[in-house]
Amino acid sequence: MPVDGSTGEDSLRRLWHRWEAKPLCTPGAHNYFGQNQHERWTNHTCVRPCVSRLKGSGCWQPSEVYDGTDGQLFVATHLRETVVSQGGTWQTATPRNFFVPFAEAFTVGVTYQYNVPKPTWYGVAPYNVFSAERISASSDQNIRTVIVDNDGEELRTVQPGSEILLTVKDILKMAGQEGKLDRPNDLAFDNPITRLTGMELVLLVDCTSADDGPNPVCHLSVRRSSTVWTRHQRGDFLPDGSLRRREFNGLRLRFEATGRHRRFSLEKLANTVATLVVLSRFPRSLVMFVCIYMLGHLSAVYSQVLVQTFNLQEFMGGLSLRLLVANTAFLELMDTSLTEGGGVISSCRMREMLGAILKKRGKVLDEKEVSVFASYCFRSALLEGTGKQISSAAQEVHKAFSKSTTLARRFSFDSITNSDSSTNTRAMTPI
Repeated sequence: MPVDGSTGEDSLRRLWHRWEAKPLCTPGAHNYFGQNQHERWTNHTCVRPCVSRLKGSGCWQPSEVYDGTDGQLFVATHLRETVVSQGGTWQTATPRNFFVPFAEAFTVGVTYQYNVPKPTWYGVAPYNVFSAERISASSDQNIRTVIVDNDGEELRTVQPGSEILLTVKDILKMAGQEGKLDRPNDLAFDNPITRLTGMELVLLVDCTSADDGPNPVCHLSVRRSSTVWTRHQRGDFLPDGSLRRREFNGLRLRFEATGRHRRFSLEKLANTVATLVVLSRFPRSLVMFVCIYMLGHLSAVYSQVLVQTFNLQEFMGGLSLRLLVANTAFLELMDTSLTEGGGVISSCRMREMLGAILKKRGKVLDEKEVSVFASYCFRSALLEGTGKQISSAAQEVHKAFSKSTTLARRFSFDSITNSDSSTNTRAMTPI
């Protein structure tokens, strides 16, 4: 919105007198030749505002150099005017170029509000958003607006109900672009001054910190976008039937709003707790603690399995004693000497010893069954882990004997000779 009244006119008049004597308003001072024939801006003069004691032919009303349609505000800093008379063409018409030196005298008024559905108590959006309870606030009523610069530093605070008025000069300062309208635009080809190319400024209202209290707080900041040229075009017919086209470049002020409402969410709380539990490996630690310390005697068994201790001295002592026992037993049972040295345990010796052991079990096994059982045990003792019959060499026989005597798996004779009444056969079952 432009500044009206005597104060605004005085400001425009002083601004015009300051700019009238500057090279910017001198024809030929800022000629610019772009990348094609259409992009030729030469012989610039300055637009004179139509205010008291400055009115006359060729003056411009402030309302002619700004436009507030399409949810944006455009303030012209440069314009090209082309008039085509009846029967003429655009190719033969001569355009005139003007700078608008009083663009900085405009003031922008900002009002904003938000209106969102209130979530349920457990934090999800209501099923029917149109009939749900609303969370609403407005800068005209209860929002306190904090105006910050491009570094996030607070400039001033506007209380609820007060007008938020920003001059174009203030907006440029908030965006860190103070004084850059009359400096080269580094983003444009051949670096014309920014008053010729224009710039796009985004007024951002951030209500992230707003809450449901009676006086929420929002922050208003300005940033420059990467748009190089900002153009606005307007055409109309003059009373004599001529067609006039005005091409504006200038400041395009675009408004954006963002923010988040803090609320309790039962779903997010459950997900967060579950994630923390999994990441901290709490379930496994809890199960391990219960198994090792809280199950009585079973915990002692689990502790021995899960927390294994190793003592090299005890291990070597047990290993050496087991080797001695196995070797002594073999020497005691050996009954056949070999020509290449050493000896073996014959099948007869195996049947003899097993028969002596099983002689008190005549009610369970007869003599023939004992003989078959002894033969089976003899053949089993001569088998390696692969199931292949080993050679008769003494060292291999001794190896098989050692392996059999140190086997950790236990069997009971009753389970081996367990009789199945339906089939009348003997089963061999490990325990």
